Amino acid sequence: LNYLVYYSSFCFSDPVKVIGHQWYWSYELSSGAKYDSFMTDLIGGVNKPLRLLMKVPYSLLVTSSDVIHSFSVPDLYIKMDAVPGRINCLGVILSRLGVFTGYCSELCGVGHAYMPIVVEVVMNNKM
Repeated sequence: LNYLVYYSSFCFSDPVKVIGHQWYWSYELSSGAKYDSFMTDLIGGVNKPLRLLMKVPYSLLVTSSDVIHSFSVPDLYIKMDAVPGRINCLGVILSRLGVFTGYCSELCGVGHAYMPIVVEVVMNNKM
């Protein structure tokens, strides 16, 4: 498959792939780690959060495997549409430690309400 990369802003060299599915998220880190993040019984909880380092420049490469989703974490000022066949790039540098919750903010089907996003921002020695 050929994908086009669309830049919403500048992109950095440390890529993190974010892939929306009906109804969960997948993450692929530059270290080679790949995992799926599913909702748990806790409100807004997921089994595997996206864990990123504070003050490291990342390129979020956001796409979808099926329908249009939107990767949104308002407290981190992150919002990017996930469109099948398209890769959107968002450059981010996270400046606050903590656990931040977001949701798919595009109506993507019946399981739309069950796609929470949890980003855990940690210091270098906590990965």
